[in-house]
Amino acid sequence: MISVSRLPFQYRDRMRSYRIVIDGHFAGQVKAGQTLIIEVPSGSHSARARIDWTGSPTIKLNVAPGTTVELWAEPAGSAATALFQAMSSDGYIALTQSPS
Repeated sequence: MISVSRLPFQYRDRMRSYRIVIDGHFAGQVKAGQTLIIEVPSGSHSARARIDWTGSPTIKLNVAPGTTVELWAEPAGSAATALFQAMSSDGYIALTQSPS
């Protein structure tokens, strides 16, 4: 499984959902303060968070049998940098894997 979480108290994008893309396919949305659980088979996968035309870089994951890979999605900067980051296709959201 893959879980994608967002913190509840971040100002930027607080009222917006991030679309989660696993292996190039829409897997669900996650709002501030929520966690999305995605069932996937064990093995290699790719993950990306999207909002409008921008989002995060794609990250590679390896899901071991019977385990859950935990990801965190959050703004990749402050409200002051949002306009500049929104001009890129993958610099607006930070999607990181929690250490296991």
